[in-house]
Amino acid sequence: SGIADFEVYEADALSYTIEEESYNYEEYGSTVVVAMDVVYPKVVGLKSEHIDKINKTLEKCAMETAEALYLNPDEGVKEDVLKLDYAYLLSQVGYKVTYMSEDVISVVFQDVKSKDGFDGSQAYELRGCTINLKTGEIYKMEDAFTIDDKFVEAWYEAMSIEEPDYDALDYLSLDEFKKLYSGETVEGYT
Repeated sequence: SGIADFEVYEADALSYTIEEESYNYEEYGSTVVVAMDVVYPKVVGLKSEHIDKINKTLEKCAMETAEALYLNPDEGVKEDVLKLDYAYLLSQVGYKVTYMSEDVISVVFQDVKSKDGFDGSQAYELRGCTINLKTGEIYKMEDAFTIDDKFVEAWYEAMSIEEPDYDALDYLSLDEFKKLYSGETVEGYT
């Protein structure tokens, strides 16, 4: 399950390819463990004045948790970590390019993350990045459709049928999924 099962569209005879980049960092201290393992795609060979912006956008999306937890944490994160006897800062990011054409690329990132102690609490996050390769414009989900109660209800029903073993469906109610889609964190899911 997870992003491995996502369907992929790739146009024929593309003028570019995808290479994999990564950021890896581990630190084992007396009160903190840091484990960052982030992989992300890099567009290579595209003739575009926006190539650097496109690749920086993909990197930034992949590195979101590593930036927030370790590389550039805000005061709230620092305070949360200092309250712990032993902190485990984790970000394990994988990706799948789900759409590739001469005009658009779309990538889904899966992030297993934690900023807590070793109590097994990890959050699983999916985030996406869709970019116009001609202009460098980043498309947001709300640019394509409206995420309202009707959408969440349809998604929840479809997931219940398509993926009956999807763990989150066992633990989260429809109302909790609505909160997730509005950007809230619910019981370790974001």
